[in-house]
Amino acid sequence: MRDKLLAFLEQFEGKPMVWGRDDCTASCALWLQANGYDVPIWPYASQDEAHRLIREAGGLVNIWDGSLAAAGLMERFDRPALGDVAIIDTRTFGQVGVICGSGGICWWRKNEGGFWLTPRNFVKVWAVS
Repeated sequence: MRDKLLAFLEQFEGKPMVWGRDDCTASCALWLQANGYDVPIWPYASQDEAHRLIREAGGLVNIWDGSLAAAGLMERFDRPALGDVAIIDTRTFGQVGVICGSGGICWWRKNEGGFWLTPRNFVKVWAVS
């Protein structure tokens, strides 16, 4: 799983993030698709559209829940595992989607690539296994 994840993340390095194509939620959906899950890329093309969809749904978790459950993903209640997807809280940006690495770190798609961080709070985690 480690090598598969690192190879997947290479495609984003040095490339500007595009809303609705490979932002923090869409990149998680792409990761799930790469692992055989039939999940959609949600329909938005800008930050404003994404935030409007999140508001209308009552939060990012609500948007993810229906699609991920329909694809057969279950919530993980114990410690996140390598390759899982999650929604975390950030101080500056609110809730964002991430892909979980080892040892409690997560990869977040942002700007020119992505970066690894240690979340202060996991809102919800879905098992990819």
